[in-house]
Order: sequence, then structure tokens, then C-alpha cells
Amino acid sequence: MVSPAALPPPTPAMDLPLLKGVSRSFYLTIRLLPPALRAPIAVGYLLARATDTVADTAAAPQAERLALLSAMAQAIDTPESGRSGGTSGSTASALPAGMA
Repeated sequence: MVSPAALPPPTPAMDLPLLKGVSRSFYLTIRLLPPALRAPIAVGYLLARATDTVADTAAAPQAERLALLSAMAQAIDTPESGRSGGTSGSTASALPAGMA
């Protein structure tokens, strides 16, 4: 077993409180990956967690969840289209009450 002291220090991309908050074990073990892979893998993990949360929630009707998942897929496919400098029209603003 690898001693935690032997692991490389976290990189700035890994210092995301969001990643640490949603999965302590993933946050800790991501340090085992090569440095160039840590941030992309972390983002992929967070995207998977977010879409899974939307799909599984009972806080919104199925039609709203499907619309939100579609908007999330579009934002993932074309990330530049969602950058208008604010949150107006963003996927985050589409969350139903109780999911934000």
C-alpha cells in the first residue's frame, strides 16, 4: 500500500472544494494519475456526478430533467457557446428549486 506521504502534492486543479466535497476518495486517489491527466479526469468525474444527480432526482418532473440533461449535453459539446460573462441562460440557472 502506498503511504499518503509518498503521494505527490495536490495540484491547483485538485484543490477544488467541489471535487473534495463530492468525493473524498476520488479527490485523494486522483493524485495517483499523471499530472497531465488529473484536471481532465476530475472534470469528467464532476460532469458525470452532475448529470447523474439530475437524472436521479425526484425534485423535478421527468420532462424538466430531460430538458436539463439536454442543455447540459449541449453545454458539454459546445462549451464556448455558454460563456456570455454571466449566468443568465446558463445550465445552472435552469435547476429547479431544491436542486441548486
